[in-house]
Amino acid sequence: MDDRIRYMLLKLLSTEGNVDSLEKAGYQYAQIASAYSQIINEQLIVIDNRQKFILSDAGLEEMQKLADKIKDEAIWKIEPYVEYKIEKMDKYDIFIE
Repeated sequence: MDDRIRYMLLKLLSTEGNVDSLEKAGYQYAQIASAYSQIINEQLIVIDNRQKFILSDAGLEEMQKLADKIKDEAIWKIEPYVEYKIEKMDKYDIFIE
């Protein structure tokens, strides 16, 4: 299973969110359901006394571990958009609009 979907599911369960954000991220409902059942089988989430899914202690540890791993793998690089680059004008050039 992809670490990103696993982290996103655990994060959603900790904040009581819904899976629409996963669907918008490009995952299909079948992938989400498969990842969800795998998380349940690994006992990363448990059912509390109000019949709600909550993260277990192992789930919290797994979510933190995945967050650190995803941060380490992410490479952010901001580059200028070359299409809008303007040539440098000379000191004595006149700009007419």
